[in-house]
Amino acid sequence: MEHPEFVVKAKFIREDEEVDNDLWPRDIDKYSLTKSWKSRVSKLRTVIDEDKIEVAMSEGDIHSAMSNSVSFVYNSDGVIIYVIVSAELAKYGDHYPTSPRRLDYRFNAVTVWPYVYNRSEALNSESWTMQDLAYIQTICREESGESELSKHDAECPL
Repeated sequence: MEHPEFVVKAKFIREDEEVDNDLWPRDIDKYSLTKSWKSRVSKLRTVIDEDKIEVAMSEGDIHSAMSNSVSFVYNSDGVIIYVIVSAELAKYGDHYPTSPRRLDYRFNAVTVWPYVYNRSEALNSESWTMQDLAYIQTICREESGESELSKHDAECPL
C-alpha cells in the first residue's frame, strides 16, 4: 500500500507496521486523557476543536506509531491532524493475559499534532485562516523541540 507523503515523512509513524484496526476505539470517550493530551488540546482549542478531533478519529486512517501507540491521520483541508493514542496491557496479579482482548487494554489519548501539509488548500478552504496556519506552525515548533521541517523531512509550506 502506498502512503501519502504526510504519512511517510512523519518520523513518529511506522508505515510498514500492521495495525489491528478493531483493537483501537474510534471514540475519544474510550480513552483516558493524559496530561500531555489536556495541555495540547488546550493550546490548540482556538484552531482544532472537539469536532475536528472526533472527525479525525472516526474517519482518519490508522497508522502504527512509536511506543505501543497509533495515530489517527486525517487531512482536514490541507492541514493534517494526527491524533496519537496508546494502549497499555493490563496486568492481572503477576501475569499479563496470554491472549489479550480489547478489554485487557487501557487506552490513553496522548496528544494531537497538526501539520500544514498544503497551505494553498488550507487557505482556499473555509476551515482555516492565515492566522490559524501561523499559530499551528508556532505550536509545532515550540512543542516538538525540532522544526516541522526536520520532523517531516520536507519543506514546511508556511
